[in-house]
Amino acid sequence: RFLLGSASLRTRDFAAAEKELRRALEVNQPADAVLPLLAQAMTEVGQQEALVKDFGYKKLDDAQAQATFQAILGDAQLRLNDRAAAGRAYAAALQAKADYGPALLGQATLKAIDNDLDGALAQVERIIAASPKFARAHGFKSDLLLAKGDRVGARKALEAAIESDSNFLPARLSLISLLTDEGEYDAAAKLLEDTRKQARGDVRLSYLDASLAFRRGDTTRAREQVQQVLKYLPDHVPSLVLAGAIELRDKQPTAAEINLRKAVARAPNHAGARQLLVQTYLRT
Repeated sequence: RFLLGSASLRTRDFAAAEKELRRALEVNQPADAVLPLLAQAMTEVGQQEALVKDFGYKKLDDAQAQATFQAILGDAQLRLNDRAAAGRAYAAALQAKADYGPALLGQATLKAIDNDLDGALAQVERIIAASPKFARAHGFKSDLLLAKGDRVGARKALEAAIESDSNFLPARLSLISLLTDEGEYDAAAKLLEDTRKQARGDVRLSYLDASLAFRRGDTTRAREQVQQVLKYLPDHVPSLVLAGAIELRDKQPTAAEINLRKAVARAPNHAGARQLLVQTYLRT
């Protein structure tokens, strides 16, 4: 069970990994070995609340396992918007292993949430200096630089993340989006195609593909790809807005209105959705 769960995690079959690793715990595999992997699998499938409820009280004996588990637990708490609990988890990780990169990165994230972008960036730079191949740190540096308006620096940070770990999917997704925004459509398309080989079936790639096709004026492909997203995530607001924009460009105001009304219903303050809906009403 443990080996099957570990293998599933490596091949990004997170649902299967979670199932097998839970079973491994039930049949008395050591928690120090299982829980860090199980926590990763659960966060990948969006089960942060279950992770905190079922295992948040656990303390592991092995220092490395404890640091890994607590850092992932802190990330889960952060996604649940419980900053105080996240801070405690990161502190526990650092108590188990001083200067543990993922826990320090979590603390930098807390600084950024508190609008201390300079403090967060300084901490990330220290993390990268200590661990130059830490892809997540390069990716977060990119987020911070984008927030500060430095798109050139953000792109370099994403490229560094991918160079550090060619399988680091968040950096690939962000770079595809950035290249598309910069009008470098060929480069975005090449990176998108390469990434599909690593994350086949990931709906985020379908969304990025749709966005790229829309920018290129290929509304047929854009529609096909965005419908792939909405098939599995019918309430995904960015895809609903993009679907509305596609139909509006193709002079299909009724279909545009349906998608945009859904988007506004789910995100009333989404300025782009509201503006497109106004344009739709004016055309009709």
